[in-house]
Amino acid sequence: MPDRPEIVCICGSTRFVDEMRAANRDLTFAGVIVVAPGEADDSPMTNSMCQAHRCFRPSAATPAGAASA
Repeated sequence: MPDRPEIVCICGSTRFVDEMRAANRDLTFAGVIVVAPGEADDSPMTNSMCQAHRCFRPSAATPAGAASA
């Protein structure tokens, strides 16, 4: 079987966008296939996603595996 290219997935907080961009660039130049967020900028959509993630707090009263209301 022929060798397969290395594939790396970059994920993380939008707080680290500069670090993710640098890693993406360096890995791409090294010949690695990189799967990463398209862009994490200061757009309204990005700000909404960040706010939603900050507000999400699972309820301590909800048993594991049960749907919350």
